[in-house]
Amino acid sequence: DEVAELKRKFKIATHQITQLKDEIELKDQALTHSHLEMNKTQAKLEKKTSECALEAKSRKAAESAKTLLDKNVEKLKSIINEAQIERDRLTGDYKRVINERDILGTQLIRRNDELALLYEKIKILQSTLSKGEKQYSERLEDIRLL
Repeated sequence: DEVAELKRKFKIATHQITQLKDEIELKDQALTHSHLEMNKTQAKLEKKTSECALEAKSRKAAESAKTLLDKNVEKLKSIINEAQIERDRLTGDYKRVINERDILGTQLIRRNDELALLYEKIKILQSTLSKGEKQYSERLEDIRLL
């Protein structure tokens, strides 16, 4: 009876050992799986950290480029403003020159008209002088004949 009891206890202990071995094997597999998942997650984390650092570096470079472009835009706006001021000044100068040209053109036309009148008067006076000289010569001739 005692042997049967020991056999039964031995069977139970063997069964418990087998169950515990199975449990240990399952837990070992789960632990291995967890380690693999953790390694994958760690690799993903490192990859994302690297990508994040790269993005931060890229963002910083983009911000620097934007700042530089903003400075260039301000510089170009200043140049455009100066060019507009210069254009306005030159437009004023141009209008003054055109006005002066028109005045001088009008004066030239008036003086040309005056000159034409003077030439006409000279022509008339020369004709009158010529006629007077001719008449004077004729009178002298008449006086000499008398």
